[in-house]
Amino acid sequence: MQQINIFYTRLELRITSSVASNTRGFQTSFLRNIFASHPRYWNFDKSSVEELFEPNILLFPFDSNGSKSLFVVIGAKNIRSYTSNLYRGSRPCIMHIDPNGSKSMKKHDHNAVAVKLRTWLNKAWRKYKNESDPLVMPFGKYSLPLIKPSGESIIHLLAMQFILTSV
Repeated sequence: MQQINIFYTRLELRITSSVASNTRGFQTSFLRNIFASHPRYWNFDKSSVEELFEPNILLFPFDSNGSKSLFVVIGAKNIRSYTSNLYRGSRPCIMHIDPNGSKSMKKHDHNAVAVKLRTWLNKAWRKYKNESDPLVMPFGKYSLPLIKPSGESIIHLLAMQFILTSV
C-alpha cells in the first residue's frame, strides 16, 4: 500500500502545469462503475466528450479486489490522425502500470479493462462526432493497443516520468 501511495505521489509531483493541462484524471471508482454497468446505460453530453478528447493523456486509477493499478490512455485525441505519414505525435495506446507487477495474486485482468476502456471510448467518440452508426469504432485492439511495461515499480515510474515530460 505504501508503494502505491509513493507511486501516485511521485506521479503527481512530476506533472507540471503544462502537462497537467494536457492530462485528465478520473476517480478510482470510475472503472469499477464501467464494469458494473452495460454500455447502453453509459450517457455522454456533448460538453463532457469535448473535454474528454482535448487532453492527450487520460489517467484511470483502478482499485478493485484489493489491488491497485493505473491505466493510462495516451493519444486518444489523435486516434484518426496517427496513421498519417505526416503525424509526429505519440502513438495512441493504453498502458497498464501495476506497482505490484506480476507478483500480486489479485492483479487486474488488464485485457478485460482495455476492452471496456475501448468500448467506452468508442461510445464517447460516436457522441463527439455526432455519429449514430454503432459500427464506428476507431478504438480497437490494433489502433489502441495495450502496453504492459515489465519490471519493478521504479521502472514504471521512470516510464511515466518519460511520457509525462515528453508530451
